[in-house]
Order: sequence, then structure tokens, then C-alpha cells
Amino acid sequence: MKFTKFFWQIKLTSAIALAMICFASKLARVQPANLLPIVFNNREPLDNRGAPGDTQGGGTRDGQKCPNINTREHLTALVPFSPQKQGKPYVWGWTVTDSPSILLYVPDSPILMKAGVFTLWDETDPNDRNHKSIYEGTFTLIGTPGIISLNIPSTIKLEPNKRYHWYVKVPLSCERGDINDEVSGWIFRTELTEPKTFVSETVREKVRFYAANGIWFDAVRLLAQPRQNNADNNLDVAWAELLKGANWESFANKPIVPCCTLEASSEGTGNVR
Repeated sequence: MKFTKFFWQIKLTSAIALAMICFASKLARVQPANLLPIVFNNREPLDNRGAPGDTQGGGTRDGQKCPNINTREHLTALVPFSPQKQGKPYVWGWTVTDSPSILLYVPDSPILMKAGVFTLWDETDPNDRNHKSIYEGTFTLIGTPGIISLNIPSTIKLEPNKRYHWYVKVPLSCERGDINDEVSGWIFRTELTEPKTFVSETVREKVRFYAANGIWFDAVRLLAQPRQNNADNNLDVAWAELLKGANWESFANKPIVPCCTLEASSEGTGNVR
């Protein structure tokens, strides 16, 4: 009797141990993918021709001229940069989307920063005289200060391996004249083969894939959309990791506001230098 009881105790213990081993093995297969950090590996620009760009508005923020202005912060383009031309940062990012989005941080309320202008140029041709403006649009600011998204209209299709130069200008309405905050940079499009499991992957895993391949604009777009709608601690961590990879970690806690819609302007399109 004692032997039988002892036998079943050993069998039960072995079964529990085996179950724990199987669970640990399954956990080991699942957890690392979720725990792997998001590391942004920026691709080199298509080339270094043209103006370097500006990640932050260059206007002097004068508290005397604008009493309610945020003197500590500027209009900021959340785009990768590298200080490599004429003492200015070279500002660029890659996309696999033909109509990507650009994220900007607007430091002031719509009372001071009411609207802006977005312009996109095709500057692929080595001859500056052949550069063409392919889109110009205006946008009205709402809900700021915070991070906004400018979505290039679906009617504008970026082509792979071309050089696109974008500009954003936002005037500040001040009591003693206006101040302009301006930022600019480059967009390059490439083609990237996504893994077969990409469609079923989590947002974090999709972002990690884009970040590892240097696809900035698609990575930030994927994270910005759900973070605007829901508070998700996992996505908050992913957001902080991604921004840190482009040296924008100080903006990780800034709110993402539901703004803005570009309205096409009749001016600017088709212009040449």
C-alpha cells in the first residue's frame, strides 16, 4: 500500500515537473520577442546633396514681443538628423509608404500658432533649376501644444529612390509683429520585403521591424495612431524606445493631439526654382 502511494506521488511529481518544463519552454519562445527592445538603425540618406534641413524652428522667441509665447521650446520636426553639413543637422528619414506622415511638436496654443503651410518639392534632378514643387497645403492647428501629424494626401505618390524635400512654416501671431517657426527635411522612399507573419504581428513587433530597417516615418506613424486613442503602457515603452533611437526621447511624454488636415493650396504646385 505504501509502495503504491509512493509510486503515485512520484508519478504526480514527475507530471507536474514535465508540465512546468513545457510551460517554461513555451514562455521562452514567446517572451523574448515581446521583450526585445526597439532599436532604430537609421539608414544613410540617398545622398547628401541639397540643403541640410532644420529640426527646430529658427525664429527668435521674444517674450517681449509675444508675452504668452513658450520661450523654451520651438516648432520641432520629430525626424532623424545628423550634424554633417555646414554646421547644421542633415534631416532625413525613409518610408515604404507612397504617402507618408510627418510628426511635428507644436509648443504653443492655437491662439499664438493658428495655422501653417506645408510644401513638398521633388529635388531629384542634380540641376536646381529643374526642382519642382509637387504639393503645397495649409493646415489649421487645434488642441496644441502637442505632437501633430501631417499626412501627405493620397493623391501625392512618392516614388522609390527619389529626393523629396519638405518644408513647414508656422507663423506666430504676436502683438508686435509676426515670428515664423520653420522646419524642413528630406523624405526618401524605398521598397522593403515584409516577413510573411507581418500582417498578424503586434504593433510593437511591426514597429521593431521598421526601426531595425531604418524606416522612420512608418514606425512613428504606427505608434502615434494607437497612442493618441488609448493609454497603453506597452506602447508607451515602445514609443520612448523609438524616440530615443533618433535622439528625441525628451518628447516621449508629450501628448499626441488629433491634428491636422492638409488643405491643398492653388499656389506652389508645379513651380520650379
